[in-house]
Amino acid sequence: MIQVKAVRFDDKGHWRDQAHRSSMQGLGESWEKGVSCYIEDGTGKGLLQLYEYAVQYRGVQMPSDVQGQQMTVFAGEYHGAQEGTGSDGEDLVYCTRTLAQIDAVEVMRALMAAMEAAEDTQIDEGHDRQWLEHQQLRICAGYLASIQAMRR
Repeated sequence: MIQVKAVRFDDKGHWRDQAHRSSMQGLGESWEKGVSCYIEDGTGKGLLQLYEYAVQYRGVQMPSDVQGQQMTVFAGEYHGAQEGTGSDGEDLVYCTRTLAQIDAVEVMRALMAAMEAAEDTQIDEGHDRQWLEHQQLRICAGYLASIQAMRR
């Protein structure tokens, strides 16, 4: 078991802290072994995966598309590959403590604006895909750092 921090989107009022379990594909019929989420190791990778999931798989095109939702940041226990992955390929973590609950519209507004600016710079200055991915990780890591600074 490894202690980790993780991020996910939830409907406001539905997060149950240590008692939370995710249903497979959000259908509420069968339950996963933990909380489906993306592990955040401080590099921005987990938040970038959550952002990409929202945009690519859930079809989020503007911040208002996540109205009524929150980004939940929590600490938990990751038991590794033996526990499997979430039904959409996410990590599965057992929550030990909620760290933050932030309005998802605010999160997506900040990330979408910063991602768009990075993509524009990539095109304008002729940077490659690797440059863009590095910028996206920096954006996500910076956003998480700003959340931590606000919570102190």
